Amino acid sequence: PRTRREVAATLWPDAADGRAEANLRSAVWRLDGVAREAVRVADGTLALAPHVHVDLPDARRVLVGLIDGTLGDDALPAPDDALDEVLLPGLADDWAAVEREQHRQLVLHALEALAERQLAAGRMAAAALAAARAVRVDPLRESAQRVLMRVHAAEGNASEIARQYDLYR
Repeated sequence: PRTRREVAATLWPDAADGRAEANLRSAVWRLDGVAREAVRVADGTLALAPHVHVDLPDARRVLVGLIDGTLGDDALPAPDDALDEVLLPGLADDWAAVEREQHRQLVLHALEALAERQLAAGRMAAAALAAARAVRVDPLRESAQRVLMRVHAAEGNASEIARQYDLYR
């Protein structure tokens, strides 16, 4: 549990304390249905209810494990199954934008690392899927384009390299 003041300062760091706390009161008051059941408010603190599981730490562990190579090959997820690049879609607050961008960067690095590992292991289809997903997340990212073209080259698909290059150019 965190104090209301801590939660308010985290969610609205640029607002004055009173304004941030008013924002929090309003947000908690507007909760309904399942959302109201997910938050526990008691003695000036806020916490998630015991039955609520937040999967972001799990996702970040997978992403970091892909990046640093500590995730074993048997635990490698299919890119479309476990790596969702959008965090808190539609939430416009500054703190959410910062978290969203940090998560997006982790996803991009993880997808590229996954593609490289799959390529090194000779799993071309899996490598191509991971690299293509990284390109979809950020079509202008040179490193994602490069790994996708390397997969095509390893498969001997010169026409795919040329097609990908033309799309990128």
